[in-house]
Amino acid sequence: MRLELFEKVNALGIGAQGLGGLTTVMDVKILDCPTHATSKPIGMIPNCAATRHAHLTLDGSGPHLLDPPDLDEWLDPAFREAFVAAPGPAEANLDRLFDGSTLCVTTGQQPGLFTGPLFTIYKALSAIALAERFARELERPVVPVYWVAGDDHDLPESNHVHVTDMANAVRRLALHEREDAESLTPLYKEPLGALLDGPRQAIVDATPDTEFKTDVLDLLDRNYRPDADYATAFGDTLSALLGRLGLVVLRPTSRAAKEAMRPVLRRTLEEAESIDRALAAQGETLAAAGKPVPVHVGDGAAPLMIEGSLGRDRLVPEDGHFVARRSGERWSLAELAALLESDPERFSPNV
Repeated sequence: MRLELFEKVNALGIGAQGLGGLTTVMDVKILDCPTHATSKPIGMIPNCAATRHAHLTLDGSGPHLLDPPDLDEWLDPAFREAFVAAPGPAEANLDRLFDGSTLCVTTGQQPGLFTGPLFTIYKALSAIALAERFARELERPVVPVYWVAGDDHDLPESNHVHVTDMANAVRRLALHEREDAESLTPLYKEPLGALLDGPRQAIVDATPDTEFKTDVLDLLDRNYRPDADYATAFGDTLSALLGRLGLVVLRPTSRAAKEAMRPVLRRTLEEAESIDRALAAQGETLAAAGKPVPVHVGDGAAPLMIEGSLGRDRLVPEDGHFVARRSGERWSLAELAALLESDPERFSPNV
């Protein structure tokens, strides 16, 4: 009963001092004690007024009414599980994301070995710089968010890193390769494996000793472990490296994120054929204008993928059903909708 009251009172959106928000009560305690049958004693500890405040002017024209907050403007607290935030500035920024008035600058990249190409870090730093700039210009909180595209299954793009050795030669250091017939496992499920020591030692041997080297290797060793997957190692490393600058990392492969995506994924299934036609028409318009068509479209496939028996697979509408392009597995729209409810992690947008 205590937890039920706690959830229902906070769902009212009254907020501290009645000014709106997700937190109206901090806790609920229920005690049994003798009392008169007509009495219902309740003890309340009001929150500090400094927690939330509003500015208003009383001009004598009548009462000033404050509209109740729209709870849809706040992120669902359950969605917090989808984020990684290092203690300090990043954790504070994550709190700001859930207060209903914060904007964000988002960038992202598929996971890479030892953070992958250098532009991975450049993209994160650019998001941080833009968030700081917009916060000053807009005079409101703006948070940098890095989207870790762990659904990606393209291992050849992620299983290596390039380093410059002491002879100024560029060396490619790679982990295991994937055979063409192997399952296209998403990177959030792809373990780094026992071969990790090879590239790690190659970095030690190829790079000069500097005041930063030990710290960098320690950071990589903490996160890039044989039992870790590419996406977790990548996201945790970015968070540890740039969390002090306020960077918040989003794991869209988490169940909390996929549940938040569910309405969009469902609509994508329902409108798959019309979306494909619209993309094809836009491609034809670009080609007719003499402009390049950056992505091949119009092949009849849905812009949505599913984890099937052969890993991540493209869904193709066919005779009122959807067929997985590689495995040939077949589902009706109703069956996919049921899967989306029970196992949303199996679905991901195509890129």
